[in-house]
Amino acid sequence: MLLNESRARAVMARYDIDALVTLSPFNSYYLSGFWSKAMAARWDTFFGAVLTQDGADGCMVVPVMELANRDAITKRFNHVVGYPTSEAVDLIQAFTEALKGVGLRKGRVAAGDARLPLWLGDMDGLSCVYNPNIIKEIRLIKTEAEIALMRTAARNNETACRNAADQTQAGMTGEDIERLFKAECGRLGNDATYLVTAMTDLPTGVVVKGEPVMFDALSQYRNYHGDFGRTVVVGEPDPLLLRRAEALEAGWRAALDILRPGLSMKALESHVIEAVRDHGFPEYFMISAHNVGLQHTDDPVVIGLPHPFKQDRALECGMVINVDMPHDEAGWGSIHREDTVLITANGYEPLTQTDATLIVV
Repeated sequence: MLLNESRARAVMARYDIDALVTLSPFNSYYLSGFWSKAMAARWDTFFGAVLTQDGADGCMVVPVMELANRDAITKRFNHVVGYPTSEAVDLIQAFTEALKGVGLRKGRVAAGDARLPLWLGDMDGLSCVYNPNIIKEIRLIKTEAEIALMRTAARNNETACRNAADQTQAGMTGEDIERLFKAECGRLGNDATYLVTAMTDLPTGVVVKGEPVMFDALSQYRNYHGDFGRTVVVGEPDPLLLRRAEALEAGWRAALDILRPGLSMKALESHVIEAVRDHGFPEYFMISAHNVGLQHTDDPVVIGLPHPFKQDRALECGMVINVDMPHDEAGWGSIHREDTVLITANGYEPLTQTDATLIVV
């Protein structure tokens, strides 16, 4: 089961809400365990879900064509409402029927989509508030089923990245390398999102011998993300690159020394930056420690701001986090180090290989 039921009950009780309502396909997947080709197609069609506070009941809201998958949908939830039907001619009526189906006719509902409070505002006895962070807080602590998917996602993503690195040659563009990565993802069973070779572009537009290239690889396995980064150089690395790569390595090792439940993510970031600078890279300034899962960053965020502006949070057992360490320098190139770890009761379990930062081709 993907949904962390005990955490869902605790978080919803803390926010004093009677039900969660979502329109996001991946959040509906998380709550129900149901996924379809139509959801993957990202059509302008809505797939929603309702989960009650006690976790005992729920309902999927789907286009009527998905009712052919009723048995799969109701493996987790007791109810499914299709639209348009005679009872639910549009999406708003479908959600009304869904809430009635789980026995909710009054109380507080939290919505992960800003449109839902407007659409559900006319229901007598129900108040609906927009708060997309409630379900993100639930998703922070992974179930065993999620961790199993993330192990596969991380392994496939890393292997695809390394295979693309092995095939990299001088004269290639970033797009050339990304196509290699995407082909490898497809072969291994992941769905590729991107492989970033620079925050903007390679200094001369192509790979140059001796020049560092960032490899920041992101892909998904059954909607769960693998996120991995290394620094690649074709040919002999110069002393400056070697020194900076060794400094990133030192920063990563410093992170491993302190990773444990209770550690503040901001404290982790500050510790890594200090270690990198102390090991001969005083220009280094950027790190993002972030949760990963159904989204590239599973962290609750300040609504409207990008993920680096997330609120500080202590690590908890069951979180899967990435320590993301890029550096992009105009005229010189880009370097990177990024690995995924599962936070455990006694520290951490690496989900990616914790080897050297620099890959020499």
